[in-house]
Amino acid sequence: GSSPVKKKMVLALASFPGHPWYYRPHKLFPLFSGGQKDQEPASAPQQPVVTIQREVKIESVEAPVVQPKESKSPGNMVLKDFVILAPDISKNMTYITAEISIDYEDQKVFQEIQNNLSYYRDLIYGAIGKSLVAEKQENITEEEILSGIETLLKKALPGNSISRVSFISFKIS
Repeated sequence: GSSPVKKKMVLALASFPGHPWYYRPHKLFPLFSGGQKDQEPASAPQQPVVTIQREVKIESVEAPVVQPKESKSPGNMVLKDFVILAPDISKNMTYITAEISIDYEDQKVFQEIQNNLSYYRDLIYGAIGKSLVAEKQENITEEEILSGIETLLKKALPGNSISRVSFISFKIS
């Protein structure tokens, strides 16, 4: 028989990480699967007997470039439901409710405001709130508030596209 030293030596050699059988288990598979030999790889598919050829003709057509028309149509939009709380220092008012009318010269202004409505409403809230916090807030007039709103909108919107800002309703409570 084999000596225990030989068995330990074979076992140690088989478990050694550098042993070639350890890194190549696919080489051991044929030994344990009945001794089948590797099959030859399948050959590449043959070319079809009939080749189909198509000729594609590409035509280029020049189309005139039409510049989009400037939509300079003036209009008016109304922003409703403004409720602004009066500052704590105010003795004569609690809040202001308002509806604002904006007259514009260019349709782009309407689109800009509609696409970013919350931003422009916030600007208007800020302008009204700022005018109420001013030192002379007890004597502030609607015209002064409107002037502040109009100035702010003209700075925020492109060009000189705002012609007038007015209150449809303005109530101090």
